[in-house]
Amino acid sequence: MLNYLLIVCAGLSALGLIITVLCWPRARWRTVIAWLGLSLLPIALYLAGLAPLLIDAWNVLVEWSRQLPSMPVQMVGAALGGLGILLIVISRFLPRRPRRPRVEQTEQPQELTRRRPVYDDPAQQGRTRSYTGGSTSSANGRTASTSGGASAEDAEVADILKRRGIE
Repeated sequence: MLNYLLIVCAGLSALGLIITVLCWPRARWRTVIAWLGLSLLPIALYLAGLAPLLIDAWNVLVEWSRQLPSMPVQMVGAALGGLGILLIVISRFLPRRPRRPRVEQTEQPQELTRRRPVYDDPAQQGRTRSYTGGSTSSANGRTASTSGGASAEDAEVADILKRRGIE
């Protein structure tokens, strides 16, 4: 009986380790560590001598369920307990993503512009360039065209962006 238990426990641990290795590249560290811990439990229970006690506990639970009278209230209680355990196990495997508020379909999202500093000319350190617009604005509110006073490389990059429909 103990050799059979060793094979079952080692097989369950090996299965857990295979699942851990397969989910390692895509999963978060939290998930990988949880699977690693779950895969170590069966062999740990066997080596600690608790596997036969767990089998005895299962047998006691089966005997207890056979002695119960078939009353509807007890059956509902057992069903609710089983459903609760099932929901706990399922919730562990659900993805953990924060919920995003729904955007009304009638609302049009405003055009988002992000500004970044212009590094190509030290004289224009206070100016920023918009991703969506073709102008630069200085810190004091003046705007100027990107093609005015730009180098040949800047004009070439602007031409490529216009051909691709980015600017």
